[in-house]
Amino acid sequence: MRHRLVLPFVLLLAACGHDAGAPVAPVVADPADTPAADTRLVFTSLATGGSALWSVRPDGSDPIRLSPTGLGGDIFSAVSPSGSRIAFANGTSLWTMNSDGSDRRVVTTAAARVGFPEWSRDERTLYFYSTVEQKVWKLHLASGALALLDTMTLDEQSPSLSPDETRLAFSSQKASGPGSGLVELHLMRVDGTELRRISVSAPGVSMGDDGAAWSPDGSKLLFARTVGGEPSNIWVMNADGSGLRMLIPGTEDDMDPTWSPDGHWIAFARFVGGRRDIFVAKADGSSARNVTKSIGSDDQFPRWGKIR
Repeated sequence: MRHRLVLPFVLLLAACGHDAGAPVAPVVADPADTPAADTRLVFTSLATGGSALWSVRPDGSDPIRLSPTGLGGDIFSAVSPSGSRIAFANGTSLWTMNSDGSDRRVVTTAAARVGFPEWSRDERTLYFYSTVEQKVWKLHLASGALALLDTMTLDEQSPSLSPDETRLAFSSQKASGPGSGLVELHLMRVDGTELRRISVSAPGVSMGDDGAAWSPDGSKLLFARTVGGEPSNIWVMNADGSGLRMLIPGTEDDMDPTWSPDGHWIAFARFVGGRRDIFVAKADGSSARNVTKSIGSDDQFPRWGKIR
């Protein structure tokens, strides 16, 4: 079985300063059947020994490198609700920058690698993940004050904050135990209470659920599921765990799902010819198309926002 829980930080270890290859724009689809034109996808593009952040229109046009040329290590982006700023990780530091890549600032430095930043609705706070505690921290941007979001002993991998900022969805082996081969999705309130498992594996079947993403209205969760060592697929379910179904079947490895700001589209990474590209599809899983078609690089961790 392919577990992806440790993959992001393996990639971080590899990100060390080489220039990432430029994505090449594909043929643009019919404008009448494309996502909102005032949005962009921000994603991580990898080359041998390096990583950089890029943005692209959801039809695949106008790719822009956001990370400085020659600087590697930028990964795990998050677009602010207003679209004016982007948060991202680089090694043990959390950064922000303007949506065009200017005005880069370190906002905090941790004792270990960080990732998966998320913005509060008022853009005054960032939530992020630290590898030391395997927990989520809350950073007040104006004061620099840090607070541990919960105090439970859990391996909270790939955390995702609900749109109303009351709940966390995350992947964990908590219910089955380390080494069990079972990685399941859990929910809990941000104060650490009301913990419950919302994805349950079949007996004797190796399974991994990862990369949960809340729909903009907070009613659904997208995630990637691997069963029995088969390629991972994108699944969706209601936020209470009901209505589980595979959204995009197939033999490709699909992962890192995210929603468009209006909830009508999704984006995800897919292995194509030995590397990952960013795809978009309608929220029902149809009309999937490649929007990066990378050459000599590896694109992943898409995040969608209304970029100014």
